[in-house]
Amino acid sequence: MESKHNDINDNYRDVHLVLSHARPVTEQEIEGADLAIKKYMNNYTVRFPCSISPKHHILERHCIEWMRRYKFEMAFHGEQGGEMLHSRKEGSRLASRRTENGMHTGDICSADCSRNSKPSAPA
Repeated sequence: MESKHNDINDNYRDVHLVLSHARPVTEQEIEGADLAIKKYMNNYTVRFPCSISPKHHILERHCIEWMRRYKFEMAFHGEQGGEMLHSRKEGSRLASRRTENGMHTGDICSADCSRNSKPSAPA
């Protein structure tokens, strides 16, 4: 059975293909990405006019501007980088040895940073 949203899925695939790399781009490739984003967003907003997320806003209003400015695709700035850092930090925390009082060494570092940071004075 064919999904009623195949066209949106196809549009999303096209956007993913033009943004998900970390290589230099030409103006012609940027124009292609702009067209793919417009097709996807037009199709999406017709079907789901009340469910535009912040990610859609960034896609529609900022990605092409960013690509024009830096001449690269968007892969360096996706969510995967932040998720990877979080995963590694959590993995290190869980793998660390417990101290005599039962705290993880990572917790001690976090607590030490919190204790040593001074709140800024009100403006």
